[in-house]
Amino acid sequence: MSELLKVRNLNVDFLVKKEQIHVVNDVSFDVQEGEVLAIIGETGCGKSVTANAILHLLPENARVSGSLEFEGKNLLDLNEHEYRKLRGTKIMNVAQNPVTSLDPLIKIGPQVKECVTRRYEPSSLSGGAIKNRVIEILSSLRLKGKNSSYEKYACELSGGMCQRVLIAMGVITHPKLLIVDEPTKAIDWVLRKSVVGMLERLNKEVGCTLVVITHDIPFAE
Repeated sequence: MSELLKVRNLNVDFLVKKEQIHVVNDVSFDVQEGEVLAIIGETGCGKSVTANAILHLLPENARVSGSLEFEGKNLLDLNEHEYRKLRGTKIMNVAQNPVTSLDPLIKIGPQVKECVTRRYEPSSLSGGAIKNRVIEILSSLRLKGKNSSYEKYACELSGGMCQRVLIAMGVITHPKLLIVDEPTKAIDWVLRKSVVGMLERLNKEVGCTLVVITHDIPFAE
């Protein structure tokens, strides 16, 4: 296996009312292609901040230093356009706050479809094929059927259902790196098994590298 993600001496500070608050202190780790890495810790210890530093999703008052290499490139050297091109294609993430992460004005189906159209050339998949693919993955997460989520808006779904939609959006394009932040939050133990199974299949069958942020040690194991 070759090295996919290399984090060295990562530090993150936030400037709040002229005061510098240190949140992440000198974090280093490597992730090989096809590996699953769990970042475990209690709430507020900087797990999500570390993930968002990799994804370039921190607020403007954040100051990031160190090195974040993906496929040999330092992500901190990329401009916003280059970052956006990478995010949503080779790197996907499942955010911790599902309701606020979904567009309230667009139905769920088109939002998931957009992930596919961003990843592949428009000519490589027909509209019908994309829709079928979306319905298939929503079904695997119990989001299809009598109470189909495809035609609904985020406000019509529970927090747990929105969480599953984000997981569907994260895995549908088979990214090289998937960063998942608290994937079992707000879902019951039955769905938890489905989520674990889907992530395991994505890793073993497709070779997707996973970085999982969690405080749930049994889930990480």
